[in-house]
Amino acid sequence: METIIFKIEVLILMIPKETIMITKNKIIRKAINVLEQNDIANFRNIFFTPNGNFSAISIEYTACYGIDKRADCFIDFIHRLFPLINKVRFNFSLLNQPNNRIVKYKGGWRMISEAGINISNIDNKKEFVYEKNGKLNFILDGSVSIEKKIILQKLFELIDNICFYIGEYNNIVLEMVLDERVNDNLIHNNYVLFFLGGNIENSNEIVIVKNSLMDLNNIVKSISES
Repeated sequence: METIIFKIEVLILMIPKETIMITKNKIIRKAINVLEQNDIANFRNIFFTPNGNFSAISIEYTACYGIDKRADCFIDFIHRLFPLINKVRFNFSLLNQPNNRIVKYKGGWRMISEAGINISNIDNKKEFVYEKNGKLNFILDGSVSIEKKIILQKLFELIDNICFYIGEYNNIVLEMVLDERVNDNLIHNNYVLFFLGGNIENSNEIVIVKNSLMDLNNIVKSISES
């Protein structure tokens, strides 16, 4: 039986295993186990596949619509929930690139630079390239200040599979593909953040995955009280 609890400008719907919270300008969804059916997404069909029973929440910014507002939503999220964080690590992949000398010479980061992103404002840049089915695939790692709004916005507009990481674990194994890197961070207790729908959707719904449901519940509590 559904229970509805009213708070000031907050409506919480309690349903089996999932919780949907609607505030004045956000919709918060929860997945107890991302491998099971949930209200956020089919995690088996996004750009990485979780290999453990991780939990997730998503925050949809209903008053912040459009991909051109994505950096604003992301910066607001970090400032509110991780106020001591001033720089975030991230990685993404460039898949199925032409396998020729020009692409090999340029590398992934130079291609990103030529697409209009000032990579001099990105720190700790690394890249790993591997060949699959006759194509080149690049995995790019870096870190960026959350105050670099223009850089963040360019990344959101250009890349559809970018993941951000918050936590103490910072071991980069270059030979890991993106799927393996995301799971490696989750296993080592880091937060993994990404926007649902990549750069295709206009809605701004940020997903936070963690191996601790308690930590995610604390985020939900902080949002409901802010």
